[in-house]
Amino acid sequence: MRHIFVDTSAWYALINDADANHRRAKSYYLSLIKRRTALVTSSDVLTESYTRLRYSVGHRFAVRFHGMMEMAQRQGILRVVWVDEDIASEAWDIFERYEDQFFSFQDCTSFVIARRLDIRDVFAFDEDFGVMGFRVWPGHSNQRASAAVVETSKEM
Repeated sequence: MRHIFVDTSAWYALINDADANHRRAKSYYLSLIKRRTALVTSSDVLTESYTRLRYSVGHRFAVRFHGMMEMAQRQGILRVVWVDEDIASEAWDIFERYEDQFFSFQDCTSFVIARRLDIRDVFAFDEDFGVMGFRVWPGHSNQRASAAVVETSKEM
């Protein structure tokens, strides 16, 4: 089964219908579900997503999102990897080494988790993952979004 790591930027765009990337996020998410792609995210990504939703669109959106995440886990669609001391330590090494980049510490924990699970594809609207060598889907343009769906279909 193919896996894809899901970043905060994707979760946020998926939930917030006022986000500029909402339509593309929803379309791409549905294509992943249809193809039975296993979704992976982290406890840090969820924490960041809850907080961002809470402060930008409201408490009920954050609560609704949490319910969606729990349901997806129960259905076997989503795996949440909890950031532990080893992941945090390795992420700190990345954070220190890449002072020329604007990676958040949470980004660095995501890099570590995706690498450890040999995940090369990331569902995000954040190009930081591209800087670290991951393939970022669906990208920033409609042309790239279409290419992502085609490319992902070929891999199956």
